[in-house]
Amino acid sequence: MNSSERRQFIRLPTDVGVTIFSKDEKIPAIVVDLSEGGIGLHCPRAFSQGAEIYLKLDDIDDLGIYGTVKWTFPQAKEKDTGYRMGIHVEKIVMQPEGGEPEIMDRPEFMKKMTSET
Repeated sequence: MNSSERRQFIRLPTDVGVTIFSKDEKIPAIVVDLSEGGIGLHCPRAFSQGAEIYLKLDDIDDLGIYGTVKWTFPQAKEKDTGYRMGIHVEKIVMQPEGGEPEIMDRPEFMKKMTSET
């Protein structure tokens, strides 16, 4: 069985800018694919497997994603070198300006992301 046969969710290619927040760090990255279960990132630095991170999408101010790094490996993307990372999505939070934070379900997240890209 190959990796695509094991996938639970369909992955959609994308090219969305995000900022990764982890402890005291703020690192720019690119979402290269996404699914209801996870996010594939290209990042200038590696994170350890199991690291807990928070992602803020550059173009969607009110959306934040909490996740865990599942894997990381070195990768070159065009002229940039960096790391490809798989992020398991733990929680997606909508924080409307002046409103209360709301947990977003995964199908709603996918619909929002595919309409924004």
